[in-house]
Amino acid sequence: MLFRSSYNIDAAALGSQVQVIGETVIETGSTQFDLNLKQLSLKKIASLIPDKSVKLKTGEVTSNLTVNFPGFAIPNATQGKGNLNLQQLKAIISPLKQPLKANLQLNLQGQTIKIEKGEASLGKVAAKLQGTVGWREGYNLQLALKPFRLEDLSTILPLSLPVKVAGEVESQLNLTGFLAQPQIKGTFKNTKDLLIEKTLFKEVSADFQTNLERATLTKLQIIPTAGGQLTGSGSIKIGLEQALKHKKDLNWEKMPFSLKLDGQLPAGQLLTLYYQLPTEFALGNLATQVQISGTISKPKANLKWQLSKAKLREAEGIQGQGEILLSDNNFLLRNTTITANQGTVDLTGNGSLVSKKWQANLWGSSLKLTPFLASEIGRAHV
Repeated sequence: MLFRSSYNIDAAALGSQVQVIGETVIETGSTQFDLNLKQLSLKKIASLIPDKSVKLKTGEVTSNLTVNFPGFAIPNATQGKGNLNLQQLKAIISPLKQPLKANLQLNLQGQTIKIEKGEASLGKVAAKLQGTVGWREGYNLQLALKPFRLEDLSTILPLSLPVKVAGEVESQLNLTGFLAQPQIKGTFKNTKDLLIEKTLFKEVSADFQTNLERATLTKLQIIPTAGGQLTGSGSIKIGLEQALKHKKDLNWEKMPFSLKLDGQLPAGQLLTLYYQLPTEFALGNLATQVQISGTISKPKANLKWQLSKAKLREAEGIQGQGEILLSDNNFLLRNTTITANQGTVDLTGNGSLVSKKWQANLWGSSLKLTPFLASEIGRAHV
């Protein structure tokens, strides 16, 4: 004989009216109940939690739900029907400068939760969430970060950037996959020209994807307004699925990663924004190849560059090539040659990022420094 427990609870709690009507079979756990909440204050619930890093200022939950839990043996067959709404949430999250505001409307049908409305904002940065989450189907969610100005980040985050940054960007995220195997694909791009210090960029975009094991940057493209482009791709092994399986902590410093960048940039036009070359000289295109690998704590890098000679009759072109290696916090400068004004300079060097000590060797042949020194002397008298 099975023992059944029926209940009809109608009470006022924390400034809200709570009603629960249902029946539970004690031996199996099989339960069917109706839950009705009217303006449940999240602020009053939060006052019972000792952690004060998040302070809820406002927020109410209302619901009209019917839930059928078949029992402890088959919890994944749970069914539900009804609505749950989160309204006018406002939370102060330390150390952010702006409060988080959010509204959420959920509709439960069977084993699927549909987000009828999902909105959140931090200052002038706003996001919209929509889609479904199903016990069997998994995730089908879309998160859109609406266009926002990079300047507005300084009003949200407790940090100051070392360089001037301006412009407008947006991002789109798609979350799919089964509940235990989520997958995210996303894009990031600018909607208006970006300014970093003195350099304008007409396009900065990235396509990326991640799961519990690996995050991948499938495409990176950076196009300065002055011309040229920088492209790249890379990945980092997260290992979250295995960490959860074996109950191990994640160690970000030991995560292996790789990043590859290739660039073709108009060196002369970009350098002019920061330094004025003597009129006797001109720079051509700068080709770069960068490969970075290793772990976060011990990266290895190989940078190769080649500067082509500018094709200008009225100016002498500067050309050269070189290579920089980084390993175990030590760097090495090798295979570096610069040719200008009918002279040549060969460079080698090495140093440590830890001790901040370095040394370099320079061999010159018929290189005239007068134009460069005259330029600096003239600049000093301005």
